[in-house]
Amino acid sequence: MYVHTGQDTYATDKMMEEVFHVSPQQLMEVAGKNVADQIMKYSDKQVRHALVFIGPGNNGGDGAVVARFLIARGWRVQVIPVFSLDHFKGSAKVNFETLQTICQNPVFHSQILEPYCESSQTQDFLVSYLKEYPSAAIVDAIFGVGLKRPITGKAAECIHEVNASKQVVYSIDIPSGISSDNGTVVGMNPSSAINANYTVTFEAPKVGHLLYPGKHYTGTLIVTHIGVLHQALQSPTPLWTMLKENELTSFIHPRTSNSYKGSYGRVVSICGSALYQGALTLSLLGALHSGAGLVTAGYKETNSDCLANRVIPEATHMPIPVKNGKYTSLSTEHIQHHLSLDDVICIGSGIGREEDVLDMTQAVYRTLPNPMVVDADGLWAIRNIPQEASGIRILTPHLGEMSYLTGLTIDTIRDHLVETALDYASKWKAIVVLKSSTTLVADPQGSCYINAFSTSALAKGGSGDVLAGTIAGFLAQGYSAMQASIIGVALHSIAGIKMEKDCTSWAASPTHLPLYYRSVFKQVF
Repeated sequence: MYVHTGQDTYATDKMMEEVFHVSPQQLMEVAGKNVADQIMKYSDKQVRHALVFIGPGNNGGDGAVVARFLIARGWRVQVIPVFSLDHFKGSAKVNFETLQTICQNPVFHSQILEPYCESSQTQDFLVSYLKEYPSAAIVDAIFGVGLKRPITGKAAECIHEVNASKQVVYSIDIPSGISSDNGTVVGMNPSSAINANYTVTFEAPKVGHLLYPGKHYTGTLIVTHIGVLHQALQSPTPLWTMLKENELTSFIHPRTSNSYKGSYGRVVSICGSALYQGALTLSLLGALHSGAGLVTAGYKETNSDCLANRVIPEATHMPIPVKNGKYTSLSTEHIQHHLSLDDVICIGSGIGREEDVLDMTQAVYRTLPNPMVVDADGLWAIRNIPQEASGIRILTPHLGEMSYLTGLTIDTIRDHLVETALDYASKWKAIVVLKSSTTLVADPQGSCYINAFSTSALAKGGSGDVLAGTIAGFLAQGYSAMQASIIGVALHSIAGIKMEKDCTSWAASPTHLPLYYRSVFKQVF
């Protein structure tokens, strides 16, 4: 499913009007009806009251249509324009004037109040209405995807009153105050954005729905179709996502009965150390349970005493020779000698940052042509040479690691996740799996997958080790680097959600996470 920025949305509407001769008024009519349908669907059947806040732009025009459809279905609707009526224009003005005519008829028991920003009576009415009708539905149609300036003054006060209420809030397109491009609160004041229970958007989710804090403010995201043609939805920057778990079906190939272990490739995991022994185990578990036919544990031969017993029984062993306990150039040659060209290397998780480890990792990264997933300490080793690879590379940094790889602050990266991932995927000619509460997968060609599945059950040391092994497992099975990364990220997150349901996020364990892959595969097939 495509993901849009605010600019993409405007471009889509413009193409529909100029190329396909579908007017904004026509799209607004369908959009408003869809939102009214969703309100009817999710509201308590006894609820027949609604309070609709409308702004002067297209979002407000949608809100006027929503109010009209609710009135037509017997609801009693109170409409509060937030700003002066002089600000309404275009299709929004047409729909508002139609609503005015309807509300003038007393048979409908509905009314349009004076603008909130201009009338103390309306402000007092809001406070009393929220107390008198605690189950009334609230519709947020104040600002849409075009908001660029912070919400201040009376408009911010209005939003504060809505957030302080106990009512169920439905936002149209995107919660007012949230940037559609990056999910931040415009102006950075957390109280100046609508905290919605449901957000009903059109044709494509927006980036701001999927990135935090926008994802939190969005609540349950509902994507509805309003008749926009597929040709008008395409974006210059291909951004996309999966919102439903069963969408993985189209990515994962069925396995045939006449296959054997060699059909599904080998992952060689060069991970772990005396200090971080579990990292090797976790990466191997990720590779094995994602379907790799063979998994091999690579470690310093001097660490055999502590690491050999941590290796899962399905794995073969590749002790790497060292001199005086340190890697040398012969170590790299040994690794290369024991690999076939199709073997996938997973390197870095818990491997340490000693000078000899950094030198070995850099040599492997620079010289070996094998496909490679680089994680954790491996990223520290290549921090100055990420563009100097000799084969397919998948880099899996979290925000802190991305900061030292790029020189950008964590806050800058967090506020520009998509741009950062795409920019450095292009510069490094590698797949970048930028891990955060919403993980991104970007490729050098300018495509970016935004992972919509998230859970705090994965906020534990070791989860990233499992993910690195998982991605390597799919890469070994013959998926492209982008496919392997997307499938790995989605599978890892969906399994985490299932684990959270069984164990709670407090008791969830990265060791158990790969065991939940089986339930995801069962669901897919």
